[in-house]
Amino acid sequence: MNRKRTHQQIAVMAATALLLTACNLGHPTINGGKTGQPIMDGWTFEMAGEYWLPSVMADKKPQTPEEVANLTEVNVQVKLPVHEGNPMPHDGVTYRQASTGGYITFHMTPIEGDTLNPVGTVEMLLKEDMYWERDTVRDVRVRSYGKGIFSTYAINRERQRGEPERSRESVAIIPAIISVYPGGDSLLISRGNMLYDAYVAE
Repeated sequence: MNRKRTHQQIAVMAATALLLTACNLGHPTINGGKTGQPIMDGWTFEMAGEYWLPSVMADKKPQTPEEVANLTEVNVQVKLPVHEGNPMPHDGVTYRQASTGGYITFHMTPIEGDTLNPVGTVEMLLKEDMYWERDTVRDVRVRSYGKGIFSTYAINRERQRGEPERSRESVAIIPAIISVYPGGDSLLISRGNMLYDAYVAE
């Protein structure tokens, strides 16, 4: 009798486990669901850091180079060096990451009419393993915080019916924070999580 009841209990438990597993299909959140930064099925922690970096930047609104270089919240883990003397990147020079072939080229020409006072624009292709490989990004704007720390963003323009062209603009934060080393010959880029090899001026 006890043996029969035990077999029935095991069968019920197995059926319940199977049902719960089936019910979870279609719900891809696997980590961080209660933190406000869920990681979806198939994502790496680097992907999660890259995805959530713009929202953390927007929420925390960091102003000092130290704040930008040390953004930390759940999956977003930015740890970049800051440097006295405010090193700047070389204008028109391509910096390349040897291990991936990723690159970034700065065009240090101020842009008028932008209240964030960008110091120029960049063209970049970021290709580190464990992140999403991005298509080449052109004309991304660069904001300087001092001490060699820069953030990147783009301006989205929308035209509403009955309104002038480019009547609405919004800032789209690009998940790439840059630390330039003294002398400007190399730099690091954080995309929201683990750091990879430096980018070196060609």
